[in-house]
Amino acid sequence: MSFLASNLSGDRPNSSRLPKADTPFRRHHKYFFSDGNVTFLVDRTLYCVHRYFFSRDSAYFSTGLAQFDIRDHETLPTIISLDKIERNDFDAFLSVFYPSKLSDPFEENDRSYEQWKSVLHLSTRWGFASMRKLALATINPPTPYDRLLLARTYSVDHWVVPALSALCEKAEPLPFSEAREMTLGTSYS
Repeated sequence: MSFLASNLSGDRPNSSRLPKADTPFRRHHKYFFSDGNVTFLVDRTLYCVHRYFFSRDSAYFSTGLAQFDIRDHETLPTIISLDKIERNDFDAFLSVFYPSKLSDPFEENDRSYEQWKSVLHLSTRWGFASMRKLALATINPPTPYDRLLLARTYSVDHWVVPALSALCEKAEPLPFSEAREMTLGTSYS
């Protein structure tokens, strides 16, 4: 994450990390709110959302945003570039804060496996403990192999043994591409 010195009123950004001036930014069709008070840039797309969620739930963002010394209701005058983040991952992540169904927002289970994987990835990376817990409780890996990969990647130790057991009980052998990713030197316990 880099905090770019960019005035949101239209002045030219003061950073070489931004795309060239002739590369237009586009507002996200769903996650650009007129009352948002923090703007993120992900792959030339602007997201204007509510800083409250990020400051409240993540020490990573709370610390980064505190450097601006602004009040909670004030708009952050800086674009925050989220480097190495994919738009589809960030969209899935924001869908937890801004669900389509307002009746039971955190019970919304119509996200795909890939979307929950994105939520798990970003919540782990940025330290959103409650969102990570929700993702782990909701995600349904399609195969024991996928469960094992998630367990290894995101340190979900209690998934390892059941995933390995399910792999051992399969009638057919692992495809070569999956077996190649499981190196002998890797510890699974």
